[in-house]
Amino acid sequence: QSGLPDNAAGWYRRTFVPAAGDRDRRIYLRLEGAASVKDVYVNGTHMGRHRGPFSAAAFDLTPSLEMGRENTIDVRVTNRDDEVQDCFSRSTLYYVNGGMFRKAWLVKTGAVHIFPDMGSTGVYLTAGNVTESSAGLDVRTVVRNALASPVEATVRHSVTDPGGKPCLRLETRRAIGAGETAVIETSGEVKRPKLWDIRRPNLYTVRTEIRAGGRLLDASEERTGFRTIATRDNRFYVNGREVQFRGVNKHAQTEYDWNAVSDDTLRREWRRMEDLGANMVRLAHYPHSRLEYDIADERGMAVWAENGYAGQVWSGPGNEEKSVTPDGERLTREMVRQNWNHPSILFWSAGNETVLEAAGHYAAVIRNEQDPARLVTYAATGDQRPENCDFVAYNTYDGWYTGGPYTDFTVSPHNDMV
Repeated sequence: QSGLPDNAAGWYRRTFVPAAGDRDRRIYLRLEGAASVKDVYVNGTHMGRHRGPFSAAAFDLTPSLEMGRENTIDVRVTNRDDEVQDCFSRSTLYYVNGGMFRKAWLVKTGAVHIFPDMGSTGVYLTAGNVTESSAGLDVRTVVRNALASPVEATVRHSVTDPGGKPCLRLETRRAIGAGETAVIETSGEVKRPKLWDIRRPNLYTVRTEIRAGGRLLDASEERTGFRTIATRDNRFYVNGREVQFRGVNKHAQTEYDWNAVSDDTLRREWRRMEDLGANMVRLAHYPHSRLEYDIADERGMAVWAENGYAGQVWSGPGNEEKSVTPDGERLTREMVRQNWNHPSILFWSAGNETVLEAAGHYAAVIRNEQDPARLVTYAATGDQRPENCDFVAYNTYDGWYTGGPYTDFTVSPHNDMV
């Protein structure tokens, strides 16, 4: 992790020699976060670009790798004003420092493998019809066949409960054409599920295996939880029980590390928020690292996740993204897909104090992802109500601008949710 001055560009370089067993594998570079536009090269050949600072991105390096010799991976990261327009890279409400500030991974798979769809894990776990007696589990797996010939692939899911006991097994066979990427769906039912709830972080583990030609070619593990979220008459209900959320807004920055916050610092911050008695955290104003959502899953704390579109209602440098853009749509979808499996996320936010028409459009983008397990929201200042949201929450700023004592933090006269 290393920072850059603002309005600058820099290069990162690593060399490596693929192992002997890598000849028949696919090798991806996965960048968890870098500000703000990334270009990846292998041995001088451009492999792809990703625009946006806070979403993960995956690049297939395999076509330009050479076995048995040293290969060079270069990543150019730029935060220059003229190169980062319209990809949620500027806001007067928070700083976006240039450079690679989250982890980078080399991921090795078989030729038939789980594809990192839009930087996601490629496995989407969706709970449905959740009750104390049973819960449905729908699984979508994005599988890529990188071979030059079709294959008969087997996708197997093994589910274990919070105590590690097997409770469900699903298996699907599918013919996948040469070079094809297929979405393979299956579903099952878990009897008497242990529900994920506030302060009751019951997590199920799903191991997904991809087999072809009698061999295991790829495998991954994801966690999920069974729960419901609903709103009625300005009240929230988790698993059918009314819940009042009390928490904080949190950025992924410190005055010491800027965006390159260490894992230990993040864990310490979450312990402190829990010690404060918080049962919910708004991870403002952009996607945070996977670790933070994992911690929330494990601690039974609710999360409000935000797409990065923040502050454009105000004038001034950094707030130029006044309209919907293709990158804005993609980044909003990446937020949803990359964090799909986290039961702690109860709310997807389409923006904060921004242009209503654009926020309403991004809310529709979230809805089109057809995620039934969350509510769509927006953080407003004043009487702002974008379309396609389940509710709108107001930023009240009690006591922020008075310069007085703590007693100035009073309750605002209007509702904080509509």
